[in-house]
Amino acid sequence: MQRPIDAATYFASGHVATSVSRDGNFIDNYLRGQGEQRRVQVVCAAFSQVPWMVAGLTRLALMHERLARELAPWLGLLIQEPPFPLPVMREMMRLHSALKMDRGLASLCERLQAVAGAGEQILRTVET
Repeated sequence: MQRPIDAATYFASGHVATSVSRDGNFIDNYLRGQGEQRRVQVVCAAFSQVPWMVAGLTRLALMHERLARELAPWLGLLIQEPPFPLPVMREMMRLHSALKMDRGLASLCERLQAVAGAGEQILRTVET
């Protein structure tokens, strides 16, 4: 069993990050607010690319747990908790009221709710 990673090792290590906008990403914006910064070596445009950028290397990545657990056996990934508490990430979907009868979007909302898990406040409808 691997010992947990400490903060000094975490921040000194090379990282793979995901960024889908010019505003950075959720975790790096959070860390910057805490006075910390990861040493990002690779930036991926899609979350699904991240596991292949760390496989067989000493780089670290903070990624979706479900994806990591699914690919860990095939790529030899080691999964560990980060050395700091993570903020809650809220993902939202906003629809204009003119689209509320769109069956495709309704289906997408239902699928997102199912994947998000039971027992959590998943959807709040706000009409604009």
